[in-house]
Amino acid sequence: MNKFVTLTVATALISSSALGATPENGWWWNQQTSGTGWSLEFQNGTMFASGFIYDDGGNPTWVSGSGIVNSNNQTTVELMRSTGGP
Repeated sequence: MNKFVTLTVATALISSSALGATPENGWWWNQQTSGTGWSLEFQNGTMFASGFIYDDGGNPTWVSGSGIVNSNNQTTVELMRSTGGP
């Protein structure tokens, strides 16, 4: 099953222009919220995001999408959500 959802990636997640940081590629997760993780990749002003989410029943959902990063290091991404198996 495929559905579209929207993700807004805030400055704090991809970088902080006040600190002069640049967006960093890699896997991101919060140890306090197990069952969720994000892969963020940046190239030529575009961010690609893919993520996994497990519900309380242990069922996986994968999401992916891309968006243009603006001058404030922010982007809004329309995500495609995939659930179930092949």
